[in-house]
Amino acid sequence: MFSKFLELSRVILKRQKRIIIAVSHLHNNDSVSNCVFSMFANFQKSGYKTYILTDGIDADVKIKNVEIINNINNINKKDIVILHYGGMNDFIRKILEKDFNFVVYYHNVTPAIFFKDYSEDFYNWLINDDIEFLKYKNKLKNIVCVSNYSRNKLLGLGFNNIAVIPILFDFSHFEKINEDLYKKLRESNCRYLVFTGIVLPHKNQLELIKIFHLFLTKYSIPNIKLILIGKIIEQSKNYYNECLRYLEKYKLNDKVIFTDKISDYDRNSYYRCADIYVSASLHEGFGIPLVEAVYFNIPIVSYIAGAISETIDNCAKLIEVGACEKFADSIFEILNNEETRKKILEQYNDILKKYSPSKIFDDWQNYIKNI
Repeated sequence: MFSKFLELSRVILKRQKRIIIAVSHLHNNDSVSNCVFSMFANFQKSGYKTYILTDGIDADVKIKNVEIINNINNINKKDIVILHYGGMNDFIRKILEKDFNFVVYYHNVTPAIFFKDYSEDFYNWLINDDIEFLKYKNKLKNIVCVSNYSRNKLLGLGFNNIAVIPILFDFSHFEKINEDLYKKLRESNCRYLVFTGIVLPHKNQLELIKIFHLFLTKYSIPNIKLILIGKIIEQSKNYYNECLRYLEKYKLNDKVIFTDKISDYDRNSYYRCADIYVSASLHEGFGIPLVEAVYFNIPIVSYIAGAISETIDNCAKLIEVGACEKFADSIFEILNNEETRKKILEQYNDILKKYSPSKIFDDWQNYIKNI
């Protein structure tokens, strides 16, 4: 009898609470936006009245069956606002200034130092971010981070009561591929090293290219290419041009491919054909593409930086930052040693269980019950 009463109470509570998932902008094929849509679908499916509040939506974003709120004044004090945070802007300021019942979902803010030599505007924006975020310290009672790495950063800034809930994945995004691209990749009889990330200094594509050049020089393996998946934005033009100059200097233009922005289907096609996922990234607040690589059963070689080892539980060939020759040797070992490859892949099931959507969403439900 008591259990029926408890379940009825939960249903009534869900009907009373509205979940407002707030994000500055919705982009297509964007990790934060994908997380927002996954949260929306799960909360709605579980009986919560759920809406997305945003300041802008790209034209190619599909928002069918998604409830959108454009006016911040339509939110009331009973609503729970889950605010996705990746850096301060006017949209986030508006919400933080309100007397809302909100949770800050802190993804990651890249340290400014990476942009000092490439984008003065971006550098100045980032260097002031922690300072401005700290202004709201006494107001932020509910903070959730995507990793312990990000949590430790905020603890170091003096924040308290910080929970950790990883990214909520929708693995169905990985099912469909671009059949034509997949066929073309397969028929080329090439081997592929793949990295995914916006072309930015901290993602360190230039060092990946240098490692790849070292690998080709040392091992002289034909028919192998480095695929760098990720859009090229205005703030990265100087860095991207530096990468192009290196390709030109060492005649690697036909060996290294920058895809720029591509569809989920194209990305999945590259993943399906990848032999190794490689990352020389110097800063990751979580590292979503690492979990994508695990899903596609791609062995990983990566620098140890940020939250990377935490995200994949050390299930990879992890290399000290700057050890380029060791990185190149690890690529060769995985390509030519089946036992090494199998040893990495056999641990992947545990990682996928760790990021089970039902498990992570249960964590969210338990969290908001106490708000």
